[in-house]
Amino acid sequence: QDVSSCNQAFTFQVTDAGGNPVTGGNEWVLVDNLGNESTVPGEYGALNEGNKGTFTIALAGKTVKIKGLLAGGEYTVAETEYGELYKPVGDGKVTVTMPL
Repeated sequence: QDVSSCNQAFTFQVTDAGGNPVTGGNEWVLVDNLGNESTVPGEYGALNEGNKGTFTIALAGKTVKIKGLLAGGEYTVAETEYGELYKPVGDGKVTVTMPL
C-alpha cells in the first residue's frame, strides 16, 4: 500500500529503561522531512493517554518527535495497537539512548 493513502491509526507506548510508561507531560509531534513541527490539530499531543505513556496517530511514512526525554536516558517506543492487515517490522519496538 502506498503510504500516502494509508490513514490507519497506530498506537505507540513510550517507556523508560525500567519499563515504566513516560507520562511526565512529554509531548509528541509529527515533523516533516526538514524537521519542522506540525501545528495541525491531531498531529501533536501529550504522552498521557490514560497515564500509559501512549499516543495514537495515523503516521505511515511520517516521523514523530518526542520532546522532553532526559539526555542519557534509555527509552523504548513500541507499537501496541495496529490493524489486522498490518504487521510491524521486527517486534514493533525500538530502544534508544538519548544523546547528551
